[in-house]
Amino acid sequence: MGLFAKLGTFFESFQGTQPTVVVVAYWELTMPVTEDYLEHLTGIYNFRWELAEAPERGMRVKVPGHDGRAADGVVLRQATERDISRAREAGYTVDELKKVQRLVSPDEVDKAVSAEKREAESWLRMARRATGLPTKGKARHNPPSGYPPIAPVDGSGDTEQLREHLHMWKQARKLAKKYDHDAEEIERFNEIVKHWQKVEREHGVRSPKR
Repeated sequence: MGLFAKLGTFFESFQGTQPTVVVVAYWELTMPVTEDYLEHLTGIYNFRWELAEAPERGMRVKVPGHDGRAADGVVLRQATERDISRAREAGYTVDELKKVQRLVSPDEVDKAVSAEKREAESWLRMARRATGLPTKGKARHNPPSGYPPIAPVDGSGDTEQLREHLHMWKQARKLAKKYDHDAEEIERFNEIVKHWQKVEREHGVRSPKR
């Protein structure tokens, strides 16, 4: 049984030769699949479903991405007539829709989540070391792919630097909370965030929310 089977969200079985179309949202493997998330998703697309398994809400799947390469997604529902009408308005017939390629296994999700945590933890060790707090193990010198360089803990800078410094330390604080780091570390990151917020105010800089 899938994630939402107990909620009664199984789709109806295939009927005759009518192609089955599902609505899918692109969705990273490291992002949780919960009803709270699924109810508010935008940027959704129709795909043909030709897999042996019946489609189910919350299923993780591989679908063609915007660049043609396989991308991760999550099934939201079997397409309604309204969904299919939108595809027709965009110039696509059902037969022209791209196909769902395959299901994503739980093992793939676990590996992606573990890899994300490893990279986040290595980056947080860099941030912790920069604050002067005791740091276990070796801290890398260059940030993992997708993470910003470690910003100064104090000082000043131009408008763009101030924004980047503040964003970096906010990200560190958020990740430290996500991975249940000790209160001392979170508080130190919070102090640095407050410092850069204060410097921004003094310079009349307002960072965009992100």
